[in-house]
Amino acid sequence: MISVLKQCGESVSLPLRWGCRRFRAVFAQNTLSGSTISNTATVNYTVSAVAQAPVTASTSFTVDTVIKFNVTGGATVDVAPGQPNRVQVFTLTNTSNIDSNFTLTGTNQAGDDFNMLVPGTATQGVNVYVDTNTNGSYDAGTDLQVVANVSLVRNAPSRTFFVVGDTPLGQTNNQNAIVRLTVDAINPATSVAGSRCGCGRAGWCGADRGR
Repeated sequence: MISVLKQCGESVSLPLRWGCRRFRAVFAQNTLSGSTISNTATVNYTVSAVAQAPVTASTSFTVDTVIKFNVTGGATVDVAPGQPNRVQVFTLTNTSNIDSNFTLTGTNQAGDDFNMLVPGTATQGVNVYVDTNTNGSYDAGTDLQVVANVSLVRNAPSRTFFVVGDTPLGQTNNQNAIVRLTVDAINPATSVAGSRCGCGRAGWCGADRGR
């Protein structure tokens, strides 16, 4: 049996900015999936004040797999038309009771003013990169693009990821582009995505005051 527990917070999109807020509950994981828990009970009793032989019974059960994860991050970012490599920073923690794989997918969303571009191209989209050198900052050419499942050890330190896109030319103040980072937890028993939680919507802006 695979149990999935997750909480997804609401996001905030602001004019002239790219930003989102994430809230997650962190759950303690104490027992490894697949562990066997045994219990033994003994009853001592008497009959007419005479002690009888104790009665003993034992039982055991196997701990289920529980998939849990925590996504945080998403600071506000201003951008300018034509500005490359605008970055959102997120962290992912595996709080499951088993080592798990995750997929991370960044996408442009409908209902905004323009779409971000895949870095270094004229193609609409964004890329997701892992903080390869673990310095907390996006380093083009060093941090590797996420193109396959990401493996995270249970209760290990968080991993940092970057959602990166280029701003197209021709945008004006107060315009926003909405993107979404979706994190899928992979069921370790079936290798199929079994838990989905989006990091939320984030507003990019085309602004002369981008930084």
